[in-house]
Amino acid sequence: MNKLNLRLIFAAAMLVAIPVIANASQSRIEGLGVNGDFVKDYSSINGWPSTVNGVGSLAYVELGNGAGQMGAVLPNLWDGKFGVWSVQLNEVAPALGGYEGLGDPNFNPSQQYDITWGKKLSSMTLGINLNRSFWSIDNNTTKGSEAFRNASGLGIGLSFNTNERTNADVALHYSKRTFTVGNNTDNGNASYLLQGRMMYKWQPTVTIVPVIKFYSFDNGQKNPSVNSTVAGWSAGLAGNWALGSNDLFVFGVNFDQNTVEDNSDGNYKHQSNNSPAAFMALESQVNNWLTLRFGVNKDVFHSEKNTAGSTDRLSTGYSLSTGAGVKVGALQFDATLGDGFYNTPVANIMGNQHATDDLFSHVTATYAW
Repeated sequence: MNKLNLRLIFAAAMLVAIPVIANASQSRIEGLGVNGDFVKDYSSINGWPSTVNGVGSLAYVELGNGAGQMGAVLPNLWDGKFGVWSVQLNEVAPALGGYEGLGDPNFNPSQQYDITWGKKLSSMTLGINLNRSFWSIDNNTTKGSEAFRNASGLGIGLSFNTNERTNADVALHYSKRTFTVGNNTDNGNASYLLQGRMMYKWQPTVTIVPVIKFYSFDNGQKNPSVNSTVAGWSAGLAGNWALGSNDLFVFGVNFDQNTVEDNSDGNYKHQSNNSPAAFMALESQVNNWLTLRFGVNKDVFHSEKNTAGSTDRLSTGYSLSTGAGVKVGALQFDATLGDGFYNTPVANIMGNQHATDDLFSHVTATYAW
């Protein structure tokens, strides 16, 4: 079957399938263009391990550009006596805590897994996440890990239901990263992420979500000695409005500061601040067969400071995300649409070589039972 037929079949499925918004996914969050911390969904279980207890039974597959993964959440193993278990196999090691955007430069394209366990304990819920990336080579001429940092990570999360309207999550992630390339070695630099959030049901249709994070990534090496770090913090506040019967509107602001330091080639220091950046998203089940998503991020006040030989300037401004969700049988599909999809929909669907973007830049399939 040729590519044109496959595109036409999938486009037709979008028009006849009935979407379900209840099950979230990475593609859904990308289509909304918001940080997953501000929206309750199963794709955040690696960042907030204790939330694995509340997502039910799931199997999912992420079809991305060089960042695929497949995972499952199994709450009924041993009849649930030993808690909830989740296993995720990744093509590429995710950023610490599962989210991009924190400045984590770690990259390992070899085998990687995440195992998450959660258990309800009287007034709180405990979650633990273990992850591992490892690759090495020794063929007499090349020895080491080719600069890929082999990571061993541990995340611990707690959730508290403080009252009938408020839920709080906290999580601490620690990662030990090593590499050896020839005589260059790094025998265990540590990176960490500490974060907390609260979901407060302010009104029957409005949930307020504050989030705060502190993080540090040590990318230096011991032989020869190189100091290289990325460190920062972020703090944000968002409102989630339930609209109609099954629609969602999100509006919020996020403050952050990142500092990059490196002495591998002289002294280097670069600091950036968003004070704040604003984001807005809309998810609408426009009729009984289609759900559409739109999201915008915009720097409101952005500043940078270069010292110690740095001349960098970050790309800042405005970004728009779009997405769609459909359901085909027992599978729910969420897709992040290419930037030019709505400008040239026919060209994108027909696979015109002059279309500006891929039809779908990221697709997630989710099966819930």
